Amino acid sequence: MDPTAQERFFGQVQTYVEDADAIIYLRDRQGRYVWVNDTYGRVLPFTRDQVIGHTNRDLYGEAAQNWEIADGLVWASRSAMITREQLQIAGCGKWRDFVSTKLILAHADTEYLVGVSVEVRSTSAEAEQTMTAIYTKLLKLFQAGDLTP
Repeated sequence: MDPTAQERFFGQVQTYVEDADAIIYLRDRQGRYVWVNDTYGRVLPFTRDQVIGHTNRDLYGEAAQNWEIADGLVWASRSAMITREQLQIAGCGKWRDFVSTKLILAHADTEYLVGVSVEVRSTSAEAEQTMTAIYTKLLKLFQAGDLTP
């Protein structure tokens, strides 16, 4: 996909999910982030510019090992996966707990691993409900011929 079309597409994704209370990201086959929503930078200790082009291993070190395994399973099975993920925030030692859906979606000639991660603040059921609603919205976006929200 040419860079202009890719930027247009990422802009449409942002518009489509801008009100989402979840971390949403797209990564390429090599695990590099190609797009993250604004919530990523509000919840996690990295700006969009610090994330784009990097892998989880680059950002989170050894803590990324289980995420990489789950990503590999999603790519290999071509099936969506729901995971429970924990992350210790550097500097403060605080643990954050997330429920995430990962799936492979394609736009134009490019496939992405799409992730939707919702922080568990009260119950897993509430987080899963929020995540499912966002996942459904993203799935419709990728399936639509016209990406205008």
